[in-house]
Amino acid sequence: MKKYLLVLVSIILITACNNKKKVVQEPEIVKPTWINDRPITDVYYVGIGSASKVDGTNFIESAKNNALNDLASEIKVNLESSTVYYQNETNKTFNEDFRSTIKTSIEADLEGYTMIDSWQDQNKYWVYYRLSKSEYFAQIERKKMAAKKAGEEFYKSGNNATESGDVLLAITNYFDAMSAIKEYAPSAFSMNSEGRPVFLDQLIMSSIQSLISSIKLDNSDAPEPLSYFNGFKTYYPLKIKRDGKALAGIPLESVFFNQYGEVFEQYVSNENGTVSVSLVANDLKMSNITNTVRLNLNEISKNRVDAEFLKFKLANLVIPRVELKVAVVKPTLFVSSSEKEFGKKRTADQLSGMLISGLVKEGIQIIDKKDKADLFLELDADTKFQSKDDNFTVVVLNYSINLTEVKTRKSVYSISDGPIKGVNLDQSRAAVKAYEKAESEINKKVIPKLKEVIL
Repeated sequence: MKKYLLVLVSIILITACNNKKKVVQEPEIVKPTWINDRPITDVYYVGIGSASKVDGTNFIESAKNNALNDLASEIKVNLESSTVYYQNETNKTFNEDFRSTIKTSIEADLEGYTMIDSWQDQNKYWVYYRLSKSEYFAQIERKKMAAKKAGEEFYKSGNNATESGDVLLAITNYFDAMSAIKEYAPSAFSMNSEGRPVFLDQLIMSSIQSLISSIKLDNSDAPEPLSYFNGFKTYYPLKIKRDGKALAGIPLESVFFNQYGEVFEQYVSNENGTVSVSLVANDLKMSNITNTVRLNLNEISKNRVDAEFLKFKLANLVIPRVELKVAVVKPTLFVSSSEKEFGKKRTADQLSGMLISGLVKEGIQIIDKKDKADLFLELDADTKFQSKDDNFTVVVLNYSINLTEVKTRKSVYSISDGPIKGVNLDQSRAAVKAYEKAESEINKKVIPKLKEVIL
């Protein structure tokens, strides 16, 4: 029995040793050479990407995206080293923007690439893509020719709309023409114009400039001056024409300054080709109010996906504009004042003098004839004794102010206030104190209100 057990143990040990030898001798998985040694070829663009094998992530898709980004980077380097993108001195910013977006554009347009190989170990996944250089440039050429064809067709449609008098359609078609070729240099495409080759980009821009220069902003129907009787506000009728024909739907922008800075207002011409531009006087010290009105091409393109590109392209155009100027007629005021102490007229009209000074500073003209004035201001003030003790005397002042229109006798502002106390050793000094307090109150409260109702 011992003999049989010895034989069995020997067999088990030999088998175990043989299995161990097999594990040790199993060949190791070798990485493909393209992972560490990037293939170099004149025939293909190469893209190699990898991603960590993390649970819950699509590492295969991540590796593919990284490989295509790598492929796009190789194309970008090739293009930037062999392409000169022409722009004039004022367009350097756009040139830099073009170069910064090459890679993004290539990534979006990549097609025709092929996956050559993939490999993975326990931690990472690699993938190898390539794209035929000849096929890529064939694609580029096809897209370029398609862009040129689209640009030419939109350009011709713009010309046709211009000839028929449809200004908005013409501008839209010219915008579409620029958009069709925007991924290429301004010198990338040429057309025959009057028997000579001309860059398509220049033709489009020249046509837009010619079209908008033919738009006339007619400001010949000036409104009445700004005055108290129109509330220092008016509407300036502006006619939009081309070749004598009224243009409807044309966007315009009015620019002016007020106390807060530069203000922009948007208008669109009506079916009669007219806009009514608002002009308001916020400061009576000015002799006239001026608004600048100009054609607003950016309003036409603002909802387009290429709005920023078009805004840049249009920045150097000469835009039709006109100044609308309206005179400001200063309101005239006649002042009647009765200022008393204890029922007797004072030697000086303190309150009305201060009030007149404040209104003149606001641009209101004081005149000495009531029938020639726009407005009539009446001021009445008087003091009376209130009380006295061993040390002080108290005097109170009441005043009233009424502002009316001379022609209509309509009251536009009135105030009655008091009693305003003045305290001092005797009645005369106490009355002076009461007038001083009334003066301060009128300066702070009444003058701003008078300016508000007059404006």
